[in-house]
Amino acid sequence: MMASALEGSPAREERGRRVRPARRKPPGSAKQVFVLILAIGAAVVTAVSVLSGELVKMVRPGKVVWSGDAETGNLSQWASAVMVAPDRIRAVTTPVSEGRYAYRFEVRQGDDPVPAFSPNDRAELSQANPGNGPLIYDGMEQWYGFSVLFDHSFPNASWQTVAQWKQVGPNPPPGGMSANDDVISFDMGGKDKGLAGHGGVLFKTPLVRGVWHDFVLHVKWSPNPGLGFVEFWHNGRQVVRKTYTANMYKDSAGNPIPIHSRIGYYRARGIRQTGVVFIDGYKQGTSYSAVAP
Repeated sequence: MMASALEGSPAREERGRRVRPARRKPPGSAKQVFVLILAIGAAVVTAVSVLSGELVKMVRPGKVVWSGDAETGNLSQWASAVMVAPDRIRAVTTPVSEGRYAYRFEVRQGDDPVPAFSPNDRAELSQANPGNGPLIYDGMEQWYGFSVLFDHSFPNASWQTVAQWKQVGPNPPPGGMSANDDVISFDMGGKDKGLAGHGGVLFKTPLVRGVWHDFVLHVKWSPNPGLGFVEFWHNGRQVVRKTYTANMYKDSAGNPIPIHSRIGYYRARGIRQTGVVFIDGYKQGTSYSAVAP
């Protein structure tokens, strides 16, 4: 009598023909694998789409429409310089972020060059107030790029401002960059300024001294919160996605008030410590690639 196949062997005899045991299916059904592949594909497409959009935005050709980058070696690119003495704002050859020159701003306690307008201390360059520099009007879309280095002497104090996007005349600036209590912050619009929309303080990061911080700002200027918007980059990384906000004031007749740029060092008069900040490469243009440091 023929012995039967051993238990556990890979095959058995059945009526004279060889029969192999059924193969085990791999974990998860084919449907699950298919769904997983689809999910991975969708994620990849989404990531590529986002990255492509950012890449297109960053390499889109454009042009610089105005420069206040210190490369003249003096302050002549700006419409006005507000300071108590000539040594408070200078074009220097070191440190620089790009090119040959950067601006050095120094403020000491009591440095109030315009006491009739403000009791606080400052050393600032401006496109207006007074002056006849390029102004920004309702509906204009602009890109701004610049770099800031806070000297080791820069005080840990409040309040201190290093950039403003300000209307001509009084009222708080619709946009600005501050350096309060060792924190860099960027703001645009906001209800505390009487401007409707989703504006306010939109970005904060620790203030690190002795290194260059690179910034790019993209703005559509409008008193209408459904039309005005802002985007912001820090050191090449977008930190504020498109945010809609009113970013212009209106005068008594209902007309939007033009905007101008200011850079420098503006601070509370109660700060005793002398402070220094460097700003380089300030440009105004039509694309990210045109103005990015």
